[in-house]
Amino acid sequence: MPRIAIAWILSLGYAGIIVSVAGVQPKNEFPWWFVAPGMAAMGASFLAQTATLALPGPWAKGNTGGEPPRTLQLSWQATLRLPTYVPLLFFPWYFLAIMRMHFDTRVADVAIVVLVLWIVLRGMMNSAREFEAA
Repeated sequence: MPRIAIAWILSLGYAGIIVSVAGVQPKNEFPWWFVAPGMAAMGASFLAQTATLALPGPWAKGNTGGEPPRTLQLSWQATLRLPTYVPLLFFPWYFLAIMRMHFDTRVADVAIVVLVLWIVLRGMMNSAREFEAA
């Protein structure tokens, strides 16, 4: 199975857990909208960290990619760590949903979405440089 498929499966699994616990829209009760993505992000990070520590690097087995042309695939570190960003994307969704329940704002929605997407993309670009070195 390609590693990108494993990353997609992990991403969908994390999103499924959050939606099944917190729902799609937040309610005026216990803040599952905050607890579910937070716990999923911590669990995903713990899983990725322990799994990458247990996996040896490809160079340890003498795997240098074979003869050219080499197939392009994600490293195991990238495969396991990129889906850990998915739970963090639920925070702005729930925050905007709470704002829509209490305020009538549309311009603020766009500004917050752009700001959060910029922060997430910036973090992913910084992480991508780290994955290239691995």
